[in-house]
Amino acid sequence: MFFIIICSIIIFVTSKQIWEEYDIVKNKGTTTGVIKKYEDGTRMHDRIIFEYIVNNQKYTNGVSVHKNTDKRIKDDFNKELTIYYSKKNPEYGIIDLGKYDDYRSNVYFYYFIDFFVSDDRN
Repeated sequence: MFFIIICSIIIFVTSKQIWEEYDIVKNKGTTTGVIKKYEDGTRMHDRIIFEYIVNNQKYTNGVSVHKNTDKRIKDDFNKELTIYYSKKNPEYGIIDLGKYDDYRSNVYFYYFIDFFVSDDRN
């Protein structure tokens, strides 16, 4: 029973993430945002909190990163980075960490979905 509950939670969380990223691809908007905060997390992962503004509304989101990434990115706090968001649901946003993308610890399906769904490909 415990196994079924754990599997259900994993499926729910993953499908929610895929749905949000699919929505971002289908209704893609681009803006800039900034890293506002670094939160210590578990033994292996921390979290970067970023903010962006769409239609004069401020949104806050986060991304998991490997432990101690703050020592590497400290000079880039409040530096503008690209945010991809859904024009339909602007609270769905993901940050492009640029040169720090290798420190991201969660998987974005965004790039995979974008490849298969986007109208931009030739």
